[in-house]
Amino acid sequence: MDLSGNQLEGPIPPELGNLNNLQELLRRLDLSDNRLTGPIPGELGNRVYLTDFDLSNNELTGPVPVELGNLGELHSLSIFGNPLTGPLPRELIGLPLALFHWHDTDLCAPTDDEFQEWLDSIEDHRGNGNCDS
Repeated sequence: MDLSGNQLEGPIPPELGNLNNLQELLRRLDLSDNRLTGPIPGELGNRVYLTDFDLSNNELTGPVPVELGNLGELHSLSIFGNPLTGPLPRELIGLPLALFHWHDTDLCAPTDDEFQEWLDSIEDHRGNGNCDS
């Protein structure tokens, strides 16, 4: 589902994570380049078949929800260009990401060896740096 660049405003409806009839059909969700605000709903972690997820260039705030760690088939995650804050959740470790872009945010990466090894395993990752930097 590509809803990018549509000038959508307001919060992301948590109900997007609970559309059970679309569970296997909805593999790609692109909400980039809109005016979405508020937190990323944890319910989006229910989209277990999601492979590509793009929330870049919005006005999303708060931390990355730990529930995104449930997206076991996720290969691409773009959350850059949002005023998101805090450390990236350790629950992301193990996601089979080939692309992870989180630059231009106020997020940081945990510095423990396990998280850093996972981050280094991602072929294309761009971020702000480590939490202790």
